[in-house]
Amino acid sequence: MSGIERIAAERTRQIEEEGYSVHHDDRHSKRELQWAALAYIDFPQADSRPHFFWPWDAASWKPTGIPLRDLAMAGALIAAEMDRLLRIEARNAARGDARPTDKESGVAK
Repeated sequence: MSGIERIAAERTRQIEEEGYSVHHDDRHSKRELQWAALAYIDFPQADSRPHFFWPWDAASWKPTGIPLRDLAMAGALIAAEMDRLLRIEARNAARGDARPTDKESGVAK
């Protein structure tokens, strides 16, 4: 399985097994998905303490210590954030506002 296939499979797992739908992702407007991905990239070892970039509670910190698995989780979080920003841009474009989203909030400026 290629890297992109692993990321896609992990994103599907996040949605189907964890319940992290696009509606859930859309509530994370302060780059939380991006920070979570960075935590898995920067700290790819199993540890009970969340990485300092981790934006959520300790119970949701689940690195496996398996580099390919943790990178797939990070990639899926990046894909989720990209999709969230693309949905914002599509809504903005539908309103006639074609400006790119603000890098901090995801809101068009």
